[in-house]
Amino acid sequence: METHRKLIPDACQSLKAFNIDSLDADAKKEIIEAVFFPYTEFDSATITFPDDEKVLFTSKMLRSPKNLDTNREYTSIGDLTKVPNEIMVQIIVDLDIRTLWSFALVNRHARELVISLPGYKLVVKKFPEILMALFRTKVGILKSVTLADVISILQPHETPYCQGGDCHQIGSFVFLPTLQRCCWRCLQHSDNFHVYTEGLYFRWRPWKSGPGADIQTLPGKYGDSQHVFRARRFLVHRDSHPYDTYDYAMSANRAKREYPYMCAIRVGLVDPKSSLRNAKILPGVCCAGCHEMPIPDDLDGKAKEELYDCKRQVYLEFGSLGCYYLDHFKWCAAAQNLWNEKLE
Repeated sequence: METHRKLIPDACQSLKAFNIDSLDADAKKEIIEAVFFPYTEFDSATITFPDDEKVLFTSKMLRSPKNLDTNREYTSIGDLTKVPNEIMVQIIVDLDIRTLWSFALVNRHARELVISLPGYKLVVKKFPEILMALFRTKVGILKSVTLADVISILQPHETPYCQGGDCHQIGSFVFLPTLQRCCWRCLQHSDNFHVYTEGLYFRWRPWKSGPGADIQTLPGKYGDSQHVFRARRFLVHRDSHPYDTYDYAMSANRAKREYPYMCAIRVGLVDPKSSLRNAKILPGVCCAGCHEMPIPDDLDGKAKEELYDCKRQVYLEFGSLGCYYLDHFKWCAAAQNLWNEKLE
């Protein structure tokens, strides 16, 4: 059975596959427009930035500072123009983002080299929020994140699936301390994304090794309740740890369960088949049929949980990674019923 069919609960699953291959391109486009909608429900639950701040950041990362002598060719490290561009690119591509930007301020030649790097303009123009989050939470500095690291998050070479477990869902969020993609459910419940305040970590931890990562969070509203949190320093353990210990430590304050939201950000994906210079952005979409399906009261806890997860399942536009939204439509009875209603 296909992966996309396994993700559909029995209550939503069609007994027979819809013959999607018999439709022409226009009919498929009509199905997509009628049945799927952009995934934005949890955008404000994690780290967010105002649009005007993102525009200002992008402008700053692409323009020449006023105090930059664009005619200066010589620097304290010598005449950069005498070094072949291919060698310079190989060197600077491995610099962390902060050092990379400092290098771009040396002179005009250095700046042109940085901007010419594959993916630099893509990240700065289309995904400024990931750079802003890495800078402001200090993760980018502490982990020495490179441009290649950021691109690997945006354009996964293998799959864009969540790295929190075996959920097979699209990782619509990035957990910043470990730079792993995750889905909404795993961000809430997976052991991989548990975080601790500094005091709580050293009070309750049953381990001898130190923390594997830390992050300085930003003040703001987080989670479903949009509870207001102040800035905090969180620690993440390097190994898996007993869930009951974490659960016991967190039970005193329910708001602490929203800590993982403060360490994550919603970030889109780039089609792995497209080039970085002509990148195709893949917005996540949800199935309106699953989303509108009522949850019967007589279902057991597990069945209700499956339906709840299905309502928030994210699909992408390409099929090679097993998350094509028309493949979901092929087996989703709720989506097919919604489409039939549109035709009537």
